[in-house]
Order: sequence, then C-alpha cells, then structure tokens
Amino acid sequence: MFYYIFQGDDPSLTNSNFWEEFFLLKPKPAVLESELCKVRGDQLGFIKPMIRSLFCQCVEVLGDTNSSSHHIKVCNSVQVWFMVLIQLKIDCGGSN
Repeated sequence: MFYYIFQGDDPSLTNSNFWEEFFLLKPKPAVLESELCKVRGDQLGFIKPMIRSLFCQCVEVLGDTNSSSHHIKVCNSVQVWFMVLIQLKIDCGGSN
C-alpha cells in the first residue's frame, strides 16, 4: 500500500476505506524503504502532499478511540510515521 501513497495521488479518493485498511496492516519497513528509495530528491516536492496526508492520518488515528481496532491502528500509525521520518532523514543525508 506504500506504493499507492508515494505515487502522488491520494488513494482515499478512489477507495474511501483506504486509510482504515492501511492502518490495520502491519507496516513492513523493507517495503517502505524500497518505495522511498525510488523517490529522487527532485520528486520530494511532488510527494510532499501525500507525506503530509499520511502524517495527518496518523494523527487522526491517535484520536479515534471509538474503533474496536484502535490499539492496532495506533501502534501501526506510530510505527509508520517514525519509519517515514527515519527513512527521509537517511535519504536526505541528515545527521541531526
């Protein structure tokens, strides 16, 4: 599902359950790393809106306590967000 996020188009526009399904799946760091490695520096601006949307969805999951799968989605959302941050830091050559 990372593939769809980093294509630049919002997958939730064609699948209203995208984010619900996304956060129920256990994150796979190798897949995320692979997808982010495909993104060149000049493409970061293109996918920035989807990275922002991913962050917003992660935060939204933290506040959604009505779901029966709340704990699973919270764990997965936090893990995904930290994986993205770490991978972008590595890809951008940051040391801070």
